[in-house]
Amino acid sequence: MANYFKDFAVAAVTLFIRECVPQLVRAYHKRYTEPKKAHRQVFLDQASWFSERADKLAAFHFQLGREPIPDKFKLAGLVSKLDPQDREWAMKQTDIKLLRGGRCRESYRVPR
Repeated sequence: MANYFKDFAVAAVTLFIRECVPQLVRAYHKRYTEPKKAHRQVFLDQASWFSERADKLAAFHFQLGREPIPDKFKLAGLVSKLDPQDREWAMKQTDIKLLRGGRCRESYRVPR
C-alpha cells in the first residue's frame, strides 16, 4: 500500500512539473519580463530618435555656417531635411543670420 501512494505521488509531481510549470513560466514572462522589455524598447527608440535629431541638426548648422549664405530656396531645402518639430521652429525664423548665429544653438541641445 505504501508503494501505491509513493507511485501516485511521483506521478502527481511529474504531471505537475510537465503541465503546470511551463504555464507558470509563461505567466511569469508575460507579467514581469515582457513589460520590462517593452519599456526598455521605448527608451531605446527614444534615444535613437534623439541621436538622429542631433545628427540632422548638426548637419543643418554646418550647412548654414558655410559660405555663401543660402538663399530662401536653399534654406527651404535644408529645413525640409529636419525633424518635424525642428522644421516647424526653423520655418518660423525669417532671418537667416539668426539661424546662423549662436543664439539658436540652445534650441538644438538634446536633453540628457
